[in-house]
Amino acid sequence: MAAMNLFRDVWREEGNSAVKQTISSLFRKISRERQLYDQIRLIDSEGDELVRVNLNDSVAWVVAEKDLQNKRQRPYFSNTFNLKRGEIYVSPFDLNIENDTIEIPLKPMLRFATPVFGEKGEKKGVLVINYLGEHMLRNSEAVGNRRFKEHFMLLNKDSYWLKAPNSELEWGFMFDDKKTENFQYYYPEEWKIISTQTSGQFENERGLFTFNTIYALENNNPELVWSEQEAFQATQDYYWKAVSFVPQAELYKSQKARNFQLLIVYMLLVALSGWGAWVLARSTNRRKLAEQKIKTT
Repeated sequence: MAAMNLFRDVWREEGNSAVKQTISSLFRKISRERQLYDQIRLIDSEGDELVRVNLNDSVAWVVAEKDLQNKRQRPYFSNTFNLKRGEIYVSPFDLNIENDTIEIPLKPMLRFATPVFGEKGEKKGVLVINYLGEHMLRNSEAVGNRRFKEHFMLLNKDSYWLKAPNSELEWGFMFDDKKTENFQYYYPEEWKIISTQTSGQFENERGLFTFNTIYALENNNPELVWSEQEAFQATQDYYWKAVSFVPQAELYKSQKARNFQLLIVYMLLVALSGWGAWVLARSTNRRKLAEQKIKTT
Protein backbone atom coordinates (compact mmCIF):
# COMPACT_ATOMS: atom_id res chain seq x y z
CA MET A 1 0.00 0.00 0.00
CA ALA A 2 2.75 2.44 0.95
CA ALA A 3 4.28 2.20 -2.53
CA MET A 4 1.09 3.34 -4.29
CA ASN A 5 1.26 6.63 -6.23
CA LEU A 6 -1.82 7.69 -4.33
CA PHE A 7 0.23 8.29 -1.18
CA ARG A 8 2.77 10.39 -3.03
CA ASP A 9 0.00 12.56 -4.46
CA VAL A 10 -1.29 13.59 -1.04
CA TRP A 11 1.92 15.53 -0.26
CA ARG A 12 1.89 17.55 -3.49
CA GLU A 13 -0.64 20.08 -2.37
CA GLU A 14 -1.44 21.24 1.15
CA GLY A 15 -4.91 20.11 2.21
CA ASN A 16 -5.48 18.00 -0.91
CA SER A 17 -9.02 16.97 -0.02
CA ALA A 18 -9.70 15.03 -3.24
CA VAL A 19 -6.73 12.71 -2.71
CA LYS A 20 -7.58 12.33 0.98
CA GLN A 21 -11.10 11.33 0.05
CA THR A 22 -9.75 8.69 -2.36
CA ILE A 23 -7.43 7.34 0.33
CA SER A 24 -10.32 7.29 2.83
CA SER A 25 -12.40 5.25 0.37
CA LEU A 26 -9.51 2.80 -0.11
CA PHE A 27 -9.00 2.39 3.65
CA ARG A 28 -12.72 1.96 4.20
CA LYS A 29 -12.98 -0.74 1.54
CA ILE A 30 -10.02 -2.69 2.94
CA SER A 31 -11.34 -2.40 6.50
CA ARG A 32 -14.87 -3.45 5.54
CA GLU A 33 -13.79 -6.45 3.49
CA ARG A 34 -11.09 -7.77 5.82
CA GLN A 35 -12.84 -7.22 9.18
CA LEU A 36 -9.45 -7.59 10.91
CA TYR A 37 -8.23 -4.01 11.29
CA ASP A 38 -9.44 -1.74 14.03
CA GLN A 39 -7.83 1.30 12.39
CA ILE A 40 -6.04 2.18 9.16
CA ARG A 41 -4.25 5.55 9.24
CA LEU A 42 -2.04 7.87 7.27
CA ILE A 43 0.04 10.10 9.56
CA ASP A 44 2.26 13.01 8.47
CA SER A 45 5.82 13.79 9.60
CA GLU A 46 4.56 15.85 12.54
CA GLY A 47 2.51 12.96 13.91
CA ASP A 48 -0.86 14.37 12.80
CA GLU A 49 -3.41 11.90 11.44
CA LEU A 50 -4.37 12.93 7.91
CA VAL A 51 -6.76 10.06 7.16
CA ARG A 52 -8.19 7.51 9.55
CA VAL A 53 -10.76 4.75 9.17
CA ASN A 54 -12.16 2.91 12.21
CA LEU A 55 -13.98 -0.41 12.39
CA ASN A 56 -16.80 -0.58 14.95
CA ASP A 57 -19.27 -3.49 15.13
CA SER A 58 -18.12 -4.64 11.66
CA VAL A 59 -18.88 -1.21 10.17
CA ALA A 60 -15.98 0.77 8.64
CA TRP A 61 -16.29 4.55 8.85
CA VAL A 62 -14.12 7.56 8.11
CA VAL A 63 -13.18 9.69 11.14
CA ALA A 64 -14.08 13.36 10.77
CA GLU A 65 -11.16 15.77 10.39
CA LYS A 66 -11.98 17.51 13.67
CA ASP A 67 -11.58 14.20 15.54
CA LEU A 68 -8.18 13.31 14.13
CA GLN A 69 -5.36 13.18 16.70
CA ASN A 70 -1.63 13.80 16.97
CA LYS A 71 0.39 10.62 17.57
CA ARG A 72 3.87 12.11 17.72
CA GLN A 73 4.47 10.81 21.26
CA ARG A 74 3.38 7.26 20.53
CA PRO A 75 6.34 4.82 20.19
CA TYR A 76 5.00 3.24 17.01
CA PHE A 77 5.16 6.61 15.21
CA SER A 78 8.73 7.53 16.15
CA ASN A 79 10.01 3.98 15.63
CA THR A 80 8.39 3.74 12.21
CA PHE A 81 9.51 7.18 11.05
CA ASN A 82 13.13 6.11 11.59
CA LEU A 83 12.79 3.14 9.23
CA LYS A 84 14.01 2.87 5.64
CA ARG A 85 11.81 2.35 2.61
CA GLY A 86 10.19 -1.09 2.66
CA GLU A 87 10.95 -1.80 6.30
CA ILE A 88 8.05 -2.66 8.61
CA TYR A 89 7.58 -1.92 12.27
CA VAL A 90 5.63 -4.35 14.48
CA SER A 91 4.53 -3.01 17.86
CA PRO A 92 4.39 -4.90 21.16
CA PHE A 93 1.08 -6.66 21.75
CA ASP A 94 -0.78 -4.30 24.09
CA LEU A 95 -4.04 -2.39 24.58
CA ASN A 96 -5.35 0.40 22.39
CA ILE A 97 -4.99 3.94 23.71
CA GLU A 98 -7.23 6.83 22.64
CA ASN A 99 -6.64 10.42 23.79
CA ASP A 100 -3.93 9.17 26.18
CA THR A 101 -6.38 6.80 27.89
CA ILE A 102 -6.69 3.01 27.65
CA GLU A 103 -9.80 2.29 25.63
CA ILE A 104 -12.69 0.61 27.48
CA PRO A 105 -13.74 -2.11 26.88
CA LEU A 106 -10.17 -3.32 26.57
CA LYS A 107 -9.05 -3.76 23.00
CA PRO A 108 -5.89 -5.88 22.43
CA MET A 109 -3.87 -4.53 19.53
CA LEU A 110 -0.89 -5.16 17.25
CA ARG A 111 0.27 -2.27 15.06
CA PHE A 112 2.01 -2.72 11.73
CA ALA A 113 3.54 0.42 10.24
CA THR A 114 5.87 1.55 7.47
CA PRO A 115 7.14 4.95 6.28
CA VAL A 116 5.72 6.63 3.16
CA PHE A 117 7.69 8.89 0.81
CA GLY A 118 7.19 11.81 -1.53
CA GLU A 119 8.03 12.08 -5.24
CA LYS A 120 11.70 12.88 -4.59
CA GLY A 121 12.15 10.07 -2.11
CA GLU A 122 11.84 12.28 0.97
CA LYS A 123 10.15 10.73 4.01
CA LYS A 124 6.71 12.27 4.46
CA GLY A 125 4.89 10.21 7.07
CA VAL A 126 3.83 6.72 8.10
CA LEU A 127 1.10 4.26 7.21
CA VAL A 128 -0.30 2.39 10.25
CA ILE A 129 -2.62 -0.62 10.41
CA ASN A 130 -4.01 -1.69 13.79
CA TYR A 131 -4.69 -5.42 13.85
CA LEU A 132 -7.43 -6.59 16.22
CA GLY A 133 -5.57 -8.86 18.63
CA GLU A 134 -8.72 -10.57 19.84
CA HIS A 135 -8.70 -12.67 16.64
CA MET A 136 -5.24 -13.98 17.50
CA LEU A 137 -6.15 -14.64 21.14
CA ARG A 138 -9.21 -16.66 20.15
CA ASN A 139 -7.20 -18.68 17.64
CA SER A 140 -4.38 -19.35 20.09
CA GLU A 141 -6.87 -20.48 22.72
CA ALA A 142 -8.60 -22.83 20.28
CA VAL A 143 -5.33 -24.38 19.09
CA GLY A 144 -3.47 -24.57 22.38
CA ASN A 145 -6.28 -25.52 24.67
CA ARG A 146 -8.43 -28.28 23.25
CA ARG A 147 -8.68 -30.31 26.43
CA PHE A 148 -8.34 -27.98 29.41
CA LYS A 149 -9.70 -24.68 28.09
CA GLU A 150 -9.98 -23.08 31.50
CA HIS A 151 -6.24 -23.54 32.12
CA PHE A 152 -4.76 -22.02 28.96
CA MET A 153 -2.46 -18.97 29.25
CA LEU A 154 -0.60 -16.76 26.81
CA LEU A 155 2.31 -14.77 28.28
CA ASN A 156 4.60 -12.11 26.87
CA LYS A 157 8.36 -12.37 27.31
CA ASP A 158 8.13 -10.48 30.62
CA SER A 159 5.65 -13.08 31.95
CA TYR A 160 2.60 -10.78 31.85
CA TRP A 161 -0.66 -12.46 30.94
CA LEU A 162 -2.10 -11.65 27.51
CA LYS A 163 -4.65 -14.39 28.05
CA ALA A 164 -5.46 -15.88 31.46
CA PRO A 165 -8.15 -18.06 33.06
CA ASN A 166 -8.93 -15.02 35.22
CA SER A 167 -9.31 -11.96 32.98
CA GLU A 168 -8.47 -9.68 35.95
CA LEU A 169 -4.85 -10.83 35.64
CA GLU A 170 -4.50 -9.83 31.99
CA TRP A 171 -2.50 -6.84 30.66
CA GLY A 172 -0.89 -6.03 34.03
CA PHE A 173 1.96 -4.12 32.37
CA MET A 174 -0.54 -1.56 31.02
CA PHE A 175 -1.77 -0.48 34.46
CA ASP A 176 0.26 1.19 37.23
CA ASP A 177 -1.58 -0.69 39.98
CA LYS A 178 -1.09 -4.12 38.36
CA LYS A 179 2.66 -4.18 37.68
CA THR A 180 3.11 -7.23 39.91
CA GLU A 181 0.25 -9.10 38.27
CA ASN A 182 2.37 -11.45 36.22
CA PHE A 183 3.07 -15.16 35.99
CA GLN A 184 6.53 -14.81 37.53
CA TYR A 185 5.10 -13.25 40.69
CA TYR A 186 2.71 -16.16 41.29
CA TYR A 187 4.89 -18.95 39.84
CA PRO A 188 8.54 -17.90 40.30
CA GLU A 189 10.10 -21.39 40.17
CA GLU A 190 7.97 -22.44 37.24
CA TRP A 191 8.85 -19.27 35.31
CA LYS A 192 12.56 -20.05 35.70
CA ILE A 193 11.98 -23.22 33.69
CA ILE A 194 9.53 -21.80 31.17
CA SER A 195 11.56 -18.66 30.45
CA THR A 196 14.81 -20.54 29.79
CA GLN A 197 13.48 -23.36 27.62
CA THR A 198 11.76 -23.25 24.24
CA SER A 199 9.20 -25.93 25.06
CA GLY A 200 8.57 -28.71 27.53
CA GLN A 201 6.40 -30.28 30.17
CA PHE A 202 6.93 -30.77 33.89
CA GLU A 203 4.90 -31.69 36.94
CA ASN A 204 5.30 -30.48 40.51
CA GLU A 205 3.17 -30.16 43.64
CA ARG A 206 1.07 -27.48 41.94
CA GLY A 207 0.19 -29.48 38.86
CA LEU A 208 1.17 -30.16 35.26
CA PHE A 209 2.74 -27.39 33.15
CA THR A 210 3.04 -27.73 29.36
CA PHE A 211 4.54 -24.83 27.40
CA ASN A 212 5.82 -23.72 24.02
CA THR A 213 7.42 -20.54 22.65
CA ILE A 214 5.83 -18.59 19.81
CA TYR A 215 8.22 -16.45 17.75
CA ALA A 216 5.67 -14.18 16.11
CA LEU A 217 8.09 -12.53 13.65
CA GLU A 218 10.09 -15.58 12.62
CA ASN A 219 9.47 -15.55 8.90
CA ASN A 220 13.00 -15.00 7.48
CA ASN A 221 12.01 -11.57 6.18
CA PRO A 222 15.03 -9.24 6.57
CA GLU A 223 12.85 -6.19 5.93
CA LEU A 224 10.67 -6.86 8.95
CA VAL A 225 11.53 -4.49 11.80
CA TRP A 226 14.58 -2.22 11.24
CA SER A 227 17.72 -3.34 9.43
CA GLU A 228 18.61 -6.95 8.70
CA GLN A 229 20.70 -7.53 11.84
CA GLU A 230 18.21 -5.70 14.05
CA ALA A 231 15.39 -7.63 12.43
CA PHE A 232 17.06 -10.91 13.35
CA GLN A 233 17.51 -9.69 16.91
CA ALA A 234 13.89 -8.54 17.03
CA THR A 235 12.60 -11.98 16.00
CA GLN A 236 14.56 -13.52 18.88
CA ASP A 237 13.32 -10.99 21.44
CA TYR A 238 9.73 -10.82 20.25
CA TYR A 239 8.01 -13.95 21.48
CA TRP A 240 5.14 -15.23 23.58
CA LYS A 241 4.80 -18.27 25.81
CA ALA A 242 1.78 -20.53 25.40
CA VAL A 243 1.23 -22.36 28.68
CA SER A 244 -1.27 -24.99 29.72
CA PHE A 245 -1.52 -25.50 33.47
CA VAL A 246 -3.57 -28.32 34.97
CA PRO A 247 -3.74 -28.18 38.81
CA GLN A 248 -3.11 -31.35 40.79
CA ALA A 249 -6.78 -31.60 41.79
CA GLU A 250 -7.83 -31.52 38.14
CA LEU A 251 -5.06 -33.89 37.24
CA TYR A 252 -6.19 -36.28 39.98
CA LYS A 253 -9.76 -36.18 38.72
CA SER A 254 -8.55 -36.91 35.20
CA GLN A 255 -6.38 -39.76 36.43
CA LYS A 256 -9.25 -41.13 38.50
CA ALA A 257 -11.57 -41.03 35.51
CA ARG A 258 -8.89 -42.65 33.36
CA ASN A 259 -8.35 -45.40 35.94
CA PHE A 260 -12.10 -46.04 36.04
CA GLN A 261 -12.16 -46.31 32.24
CA LEU A 262 -9.24 -48.75 32.36
CA LEU A 263 -11.08 -50.80 34.99
CA ILE A 264 -14.19 -50.98 32.79
CA VAL A 265 -12.06 -52.02 29.81
CA TYR A 266 -10.31 -54.64 31.96
CA MET A 267 -13.62 -56.05 33.18
CA LEU A 268 -14.94 -56.17 29.63
CA LEU A 269 -11.80 -57.97 28.51
CA VAL A 270 -12.17 -60.46 31.37
CA ALA A 271 -15.82 -60.96 30.49
CA LEU A 272 -15.01 -61.38 26.82
CA SER A 273 -12.22 -63.80 27.68
CA GLY A 274 -14.57 -65.81 29.88
CA TRP A 275 -17.23 -65.83 27.19
CA GLY A 276 -14.65 -66.85 24.61
CA ALA A 277 -13.42 -69.69 26.83
CA TRP A 278 -17.01 -70.84 27.34
CA VAL A 279 -17.71 -70.76 23.59
CA LEU A 280 -14.47 -72.62 22.91
CA ALA A 281 -15.21 -75.24 25.59
CA ARG A 282 -18.75 -75.73 24.31
CA SER A 283 -17.47 -76.03 20.75
CA THR A 284 -14.83 -78.56 21.84
CA ASN A 285 -17.42 -80.58 23.78
CA ARG A 286 -19.78 -80.63 20.80
CA ARG A 287 -16.93 -81.78 18.57
CA LYS A 288 -16.08 -84.63 20.96
CA LEU A 289 -19.72 -85.72 21.18
CA ALA A 290 -19.94 -85.67 17.39
CA GLU A 291 -16.76 -87.79 17.11
CA GLN A 292 -18.11 -90.30 19.64
CA LYS A 293 -21.39 -90.52 17.76
CA ILE A 294 -19.53 -91.19 14.52
CA LYS A 295 -17.48 -94.00 16.20
CA THR A 296 -20.55 -95.73 17.64
CA THR A 297 -22.28 -95.75 14.30
